Amino acid sequence: MRRLLMVWAFALVALTGFSTPDSVPIEVAVFLRVEATEEQRKAVIRRLSTMPQATGLVYVSRQDAYAEFSEMLNGAPVPVEARDLPESFRFHLPDERAFNTLRAALTRMPGVHTVVCRPGRLKGVPPGKEGLGTRSAEE
Repeated sequence: MRRLLMVWAFALVALTGFSTPDSVPIEVAVFLRVEATEEQRKAVIRRLSTMPQATGLVYVSRQDAYAEFSEMLNGAPVPVEARDLPESFRFHLPDERAFNTLRAALTRMPGVHTVVCRPGRLKGVPPGKEGLGTRSAEE
């Protein structure tokens, strides 16, 4: 009986939207390898710039990533230096289907470490904003 209740509970969770619906906007981050070259970074920018679904493209430098990491630690000592953190690009896509297609292409590119997503909008980037921007450390 308990096993049946557990199966029913898991099924209920799955049916109520535990996974991300395809129509939810997706926030994407493309993390470069720490040793990525300038040419590899430019190739990723070119690829993202040709994708009309990728909007609000923002470059996050190592210094910006360090400031963000430091802020997350709430004043505690930061165990890394800026040079240890990867550069990244953040943007949004209209849905998870677009993410899966883009992730497949980007993960094969030299210099790309990983591509991740989560439902929602980028902090400080209005929906529909096009073009490459830079994120300031204050955002």
